[in-house]
Amino acid sequence: MTAAIAPVPLWTAPLREQTSGIDHLGLGSVGTQQILVRLVPDIYVLTLHPGYASFYSFVLDEFWRREHLPRTRASWIRFFRSKDLIFSIAGSMCEHASYMGEFRGIVGSGRTSGLAEAPPAGGYSTDFNYIKSPLGGFGLYYRAPFVELGLIYPAIANGYQVDLPTERGQELATSFRERIAETEYHRTYFDADHVPSEAVREYGEAACLCKLPVGSDRDQVRDIYLHGGPPPMSASRRASLRMVLDIAAQTSDLALDESRYRQLIYFRECEGSGKFKPSMGETTPDRQPETLAVWRRWRLYQAREFYAYALDGLWRWLVEWGLERDGDVQPVPLDEAIAALRASIDGAALDDWVHEDPAFSQTTKAHAASRLLSRAAGEVDMAPVEDPGWPDRSYSIDAGLTEWRLYLATDRGAASPGVLTTGSIALLHLIAGRFAHPAVMAREEWSFAHLGGVGRLSLHGFVTSIQRRFDRGDSVGDIAEWLLRDYVIAQHLRVAAGKLPFNTYRFVREGGRLRFFDRTRPIGMNSARFEALSYMMSDLDFVEPLHLTSHALTPDGETFLARGDWTA
Repeated sequence: MTAAIAPVPLWTAPLREQTSGIDHLGLGSVGTQQILVRLVPDIYVLTLHPGYASFYSFVLDEFWRREHLPRTRASWIRFFRSKDLIFSIAGSMCEHASYMGEFRGIVGSGRTSGLAEAPPAGGYSTDFNYIKSPLGGFGLYYRAPFVELGLIYPAIANGYQVDLPTERGQELATSFRERIAETEYHRTYFDADHVPSEAVREYGEAACLCKLPVGSDRDQVRDIYLHGGPPPMSASRRASLRMVLDIAAQTSDLALDESRYRQLIYFRECEGSGKFKPSMGETTPDRQPETLAVWRRWRLYQAREFYAYALDGLWRWLVEWGLERDGDVQPVPLDEAIAALRASIDGAALDDWVHEDPAFSQTTKAHAASRLLSRAAGEVDMAPVEDPGWPDRSYSIDAGLTEWRLYLATDRGAASPGVLTTGSIALLHLIAGRFAHPAVMAREEWSFAHLGGVGRLSLHGFVTSIQRRFDRGDSVGDIAEWLLRDYVIAQHLRVAAGKLPFNTYRFVREGGRLRFFDRTRPIGMNSARFEALSYMMSDLDFVEPLHLTSHALTPDGETFLARGDWTA
């Protein structure tokens, strides 16, 4: 008789495996998932090239034209990958002569660029594993916006396992087919298992994403991005694209990048002497409503980015402070963290950092941080902007203390503890001082400041709450403690709990103590989608690439800017 064996627990995996996680306060998602989707619907960080609308519509249409192919997802994936691979190699072979600079965003180029540089002797096998995702960049990035833009009837909802091209998608596919009709690849090798390198190279000269400005499909792609999707969404997209053209026209002799773009939409000027004044002219038959309203919304987006960054700075300081005290071994009293935060606030240390930068004159920067932190934010010297309908406080990017300067000073959380905490708190003071104005909060555009609500700490809630504390005379230390308790600790615990079973906790409360976990990360701002907007407008042939020192608007770009729209 076999003896019974008593069961014992067998620990095969941690109950809550620690993961790296991002957005530990849950603030970044407001900018990406609530604000930018309203400002630039269907344009995302990695949807750089509108020309993919033509190519993917064409491939989908070609699949449905082949009646012998099973209408299954597996069949569609096999067909798609062979076409997407060759398109990626062809794009990597192209020299992009008209672009003048690095041409990014060709899906799969991480693997296909090597194949393009050293073509195999027997041609390209179309079953090469060029990307992990089954449907490449179509499935990863472009499919969802193309559904919204009206190019695709999505699978399952359409009664099939495979997406269907809409009538508009079929029309776009026809135009792309015309563009490549005479290539050897399309005539001879489109369904082949191996494709000669010369056929791929010739295909790239006709089909590459950089050829859209001269392609037969250009005007259709323009119309899709300017008018596709629900009318309110297309109107928002047009308004933002028009603002980009307004910025481009006023900075035509200055190379732009994401940093300068952020500065221009927030300060209306940027490093390198760039200036931007949103169009405020009267509506006429040739000129539709100004870019002023959409600029105000973009400005609130950037204000939210500064606000989230500053709170992330305090979170980063707390985690590193706790780990330095072995808080991952023995929990640390919360009162000690609060006392350490109060002690770390040092306007002089921040002033010293500013003083070390030779770019700023002594007259504009002397004791700026100390003055800011010793007074209510509403009393900081900020001259009103010119726009009487948006009377917030503003001052030059060249001033000694701005949100941008504080962003640089804190160095993505890598600054010394005193500079990190002081810079983050000063940054929050500046934002409050800039926007705590009844006339600003009464405007329709201020609705963007309400996004995030209580669960994701709206900008409106922060500005009104901190202003009440200024009004009742709270000290900088009192405000810092309030931020740490309510905006960092409570918020992190709330967000981490919402991500379970994935364990993204960097600290937990144990009574009046905090236990820390040994993992941190740099902090930063989410992409403002400048690169996607830049490629979008140059690929659509409205303006030369914005990274160039000279980027003139095309005649169609001038028309779009003046009228607020473009039609063929």
